[in-house]
Amino acid sequence: SFTPDGRYLAIPGSELGAFGLWVGDIQTNQSFVVPLSTGTAYAVTISPDGNTAIICAAAGTGGEVLSIVDVETWTETRAQSLVGLDFIPHLRMSPNGLYIALANFSILSPLNPFILGPPES
Repeated sequence: SFTPDGRYLAIPGSELGAFGLWVGDIQTNQSFVVPLSTGTAYAVTISPDGNTAIICAAAGTGGEVLSIVDVETWTETRAQSLVGLDFIPHLRMSPNGLYIALANFSILSPLNPFILGPPES
């Protein structure tokens, strides 16, 4: 996924044989890996305002985790477990940035959207 301004390209590490999220800075021709608390990233989407990246990653204990990453600093700010779901290769954010659609090969219809909001206290 590209950021809306076209500066960064974010690719799930699983596609490159790496853990975390691979990020390429188009302007500087540099790349780096964003470590995730959960492990291997399988899907990524970036918010329409370019401030947030959502990554679906494999949890070490089974299931999946949505990791929320601040694009300005490329650091993970929150992780949300998706209990009972395995391997979600398709992840998209709505144009208003409030909803995320998740799908895997065994799901024929969209799931209830995960709603982004402030971190739980």
